[in-house]
Formats: sequence, C-alpha cells, structure tokens
Amino acid sequence: MTAGVVNGDFQHVKYMNDNLVKLTTIIFDFDGTLAALNVDFKAMRSGVLERIRSRGLPTEPFENLFALEMISKAREVLSVSDLSQAELFSNEAFDFIRGIEVTNAREGRVFEGVPAMLLALRKRQVATAVVTRNCRDAVKTTYPDIEGHVDVLMTRDDVNRVKPDPLHLLTVLEQLQADPRSTLMVGDHPMDISAGKAAGTLTAGVLTGSSSREAFLAAGSDLILERVTELTPTHTGDRPDNRETAC
Repeated sequence: MTAGVVNGDFQHVKYMNDNLVKLTTIIFDFDGTLAALNVDFKAMRSGVLERIRSRGLPTEPFENLFALEMISKAREVLSVSDLSQAELFSNEAFDFIRGIEVTNAREGRVFEGVPAMLLALRKRQVATAVVTRNCRDAVKTTYPDIEGHVDVLMTRDDVNRVKPDPLHLLTVLEQLQADPRSTLMVGDHPMDISAGKAAGTLTAGVLTGSSSREAFLAAGSDLILERVTELTPTHTGDRPDNRETAC
C-alpha cells in the first residue's frame, strides 16, 4: 500500500487504493525542515577527525561517517583499552560540535509560517514532536518558543541512539502514546525517511534542505513537499502542482 497526497483538510493521507488514514501525530526534523541553521558540517567533521587522530587512532575508518557516528565509533574503540579516556574523548568531541551548533544557531532562522502551522496543528488536536540530531541548546537558540509550540522536543541530548536509529522516533511515539500507522515523519534528509520507515510511520521529504527530489524518491518517501508549511489546515481544494506523490 503506497501513500499518496495530503488532501484538502491536511489531516488525512490518501492511499493510492483510496483508503484514508487520519494523521494523529506529525514528527518533524528540525534543521532544514522547520528552520535554516547552515551548520558547518565540514568544520565539525574535520575537528572530530583531528581529535580522533590525537588519540592515536587511524582516521581512515571514520572518514565517511557523520560526526555523531565518528564520536560513537571512536569512543567504542577507545573504551576497549581505557574507558576513562574514551569518556574524556567523547565529552571533548561533543563539547566541540555543540560549540559549532550553537554558534551557527545564532544565525539561524525559523522558516516563515512554521509557528503558525504548529499552533494550527495543536488547535486541531494533532500531536506534534521534533526529533533532531542537533543539541537542545542549538534548537532553542534558533527557536526559543519551540517547546510551547510542540508536544515533545527530542534532541540527541535526550536519547542514547539518534536517527536513523528508529529508537529516536520510537521514544517519541511511546511518550505520545501514538500509533505509528497514523503518524507522519517529516524531514529534509533521506535519513529521516529511513528512520520513519523503520519506526513504522508514514514519511514526507521536504525540499528546503540539501536533499533532492530524486533522493527522496530513491528513499521511498511517501510524500515530497516543497516546504513544510504545505502541511497546513488552511489548504483547501485540489493538491498543488508542486506537491508530489512518491509511488
């Protein structure tokens, strides 16, 4: 059963076989989905690699990983011989990337229409959450009112494993007592799509980040949106031309 478009009152996802599932919960990514942060991932990865090198580890096994996965893998390797040094490395590396995130967050901005959309969803009794690999300080620097606009804010500081591990989403679903079958995961990266699928939710890719329409199609996204505010109760009538169905 393949998901299609969001219909006029936005609360339903129309399946290609004409079944309707009412959305009770929407989970959003943050960076690139609800806000523009322009995090310097190149500097982040370079700095983490330098800290790995300073511990006497070869950097080659880490070079194709994201920064968070670099830290996790290096900590695991270091803990085999010295757990205390592994902890020191992990704390130092996380402090480093948190500094970059918060600095970049000061220049970030919430996308136009996002607060109004979130408040409209709440008015319609649709539960909302944000699931992000970013730290809480950075998210709240860019969007100070976020915890008043969503039901759950789940940053990497709040879980042991972050997306694409489905535990990140499953923790939110459990906290909200939400059914994944009537939940939509919305994000700007194929990672968000794979995390949603692994957690059993519907998925929507949004094109306000760095990922292409083709990347979302390849990931099997149920919906592809130009911007997250297309998920708004003010939409009526036919589907806009720029809102695609991933079949």
